[in-house]
Amino acid sequence: MMPIVRPDACAGLRRISSWRRGLALALLLPGLLAGCAGHPQRAHDGGIYSRQALLARFKQADSNGDEQLTRDEMTRGMPELAPHFDEIDLDHNQLVNFAELWSYMQLRAFTAQDARDHGRGRY
Repeated sequence: MMPIVRPDACAGLRRISSWRRGLALALLLPGLLAGCAGHPQRAHDGGIYSRQALLARFKQADSNGDEQLTRDEMTRGMPELAPHFDEIDLDHNQLVNFAELWSYMQLRAFTAQDARDHGRGRY
């Protein structure tokens, strides 16, 4: 006799699997795309920075070399991210270090991928 499995239980397993796949892509894809894009600053979709490119921009924006960006440094050096300063500054000390910036960019990449997956009806 075969065990009875609720159909929604299988859908839950597929959802978890897709979520893990999406997370793995969000963590690995930026570096892979940036290497294949032909443009050293951004991947071909124009929105995902490679870690090395982002670190180079971060160091360029860090005018005093303290390895942290103030709101003013971010406004001058990374104007496209400046409106998100408070979201990026996870510890709310009014300074953004590279780890906070990279975490924010990874979250942005993951949520963009998640939105694309939902738009295609994958869930």
